[in-house]
Amino acid sequence: MTVDASQLREITRSIVPSMAEQLASVYIIAFPKGDESSYEIARLQYFPESLNDSKEVEYTSKNIPGASHPIYQWISGGDRTIEFDIVLSRESLVNIPGIYSESIMAEQGQILSELGITQPFTIKGDKRNVDVDAAVNWLRSLCYPTYLGRNIYPPPKLTLIFGQTVFRFDEKKYMDCIMTSFSVEYKDWFNDGTPRLAICSVSFSEIVQKTKGKITYIGRENLTSQFKSRFIIGSR
Repeated sequence: MTVDASQLREITRSIVPSMAEQLASVYIIAFPKGDESSYEIARLQYFPESLNDSKEVEYTSKNIPGASHPIYQWISGGDRTIEFDIVLSRESLVNIPGIYSESIMAEQGQILSELGITQPFTIKGDKRNVDVDAAVNWLRSLCYPTYLGRNIYPPPKLTLIFGQTVFRFDEKKYMDCIMTSFSVEYKDWFNDGTPRLAICSVSFSEIVQKTKGKITYIGRENLTSQFKSRFIIGSR
């Protein structure tokens, strides 16, 4: 089924009801070589309608004869997984530059500076006219390694910025992660078969590996006192 631009907007709004009101943005920053020597920054066209953040914990259990419950022994922390859908839409086969122009440093400059990214990137173009093929393939590429001569780099480490969502105990508004799964469902095409509307489902796992082999584990000691005071009603 082929739809016109106004119908496409209505279909997209039905998938992402908040797209007209949501001004915040989601950024995915990829580090292909695993460090800050090179990076690629992508901003999602729409703010996802929902996000699922789950954390697993590994325990082993021991059954005690006559006991009402088994005894549990903590082994380690398990995966922390972030999942959401990315909606991509395109109204025209012709790119229309200059409809908007803004600096991402104005919105997320503090976070990007913490990551060592200070270049004043400016985004120009038509927000409603994203190249769906290009976006899908870049997102899918985050599951693939990089081969440069005799060097083989694993799939890139990523940093996820989800508006002002606080992902970490130390109140940082970003998360270091890797993409663990990607799938795409195409919803509509232009008459020539060019994709016009697609929904990508992505999953990320939080990582603690830093550059040069450094590992920084995450524990409750990282939970700031400010965070605690905003929720718990007492402690000792």
